Amino acid sequence: MNIFDHPLASLFSVFGQTGAMMKNSLEQLLSSGSQCYD
Repeated sequence: MNIFDHPLASLFSVFGQTGAMMKNSLEQLLSSGSQCYD
């Protein structure tokens, strides 16, 4: 299955740079949150 056929992938392509920034900030939130449990 082509990853670009996924609706989320098309969403990110629509938002472009904004979507990438949101994804990066989400990953940073998750990583910083997991550090609290260490």
